[in-house]
Amino acid sequence: MDPRWWSWEGMHGGWVAGAALTAVRDSFAGSDRPVRSLTTHYLAPVGTGPLRFSGTAPATGRRTATCLFTGHQDGEPVVLGSALFGHGRGGPAHAGLTAPEVPKPDDCLPVELPADLALFARQLEIRPA
Repeated sequence: MDPRWWSWEGMHGGWVAGAALTAVRDSFAGSDRPVRSLTTHYLAPVGTGPLRFSGTAPATGRRTATCLFTGHQDGEPVVLGSALFGHGRGGPAHAGLTAPEVPKPDDCLPVELPADLALFARQLEIRPA
């Protein structure tokens, strides 16, 4: 676990979810199927020590694979979840609203976050339009 992604009480949840997704994809789903969804449940704060994932793929078909996983730290479960992998298929196109015109990121002033906010905040660059 990379301590630069420390949140208030543990590792940043998005970073942990990314680590889980990588472990599950590499172990069960294979890299030929893109992720369609990921659900994570945090049971305890995740520390900076080793995080080990175990899991199963109870439903693997021609198009999709469903994987269930648990992340353990110091022998205790700290995160559990599921991931669905599979190729998309045709369907109706999204005809939603068009995004408004906004300045380019380089034209927006960065927001300086307080250094003591959380360690992971040092990894972010925020430029509101």
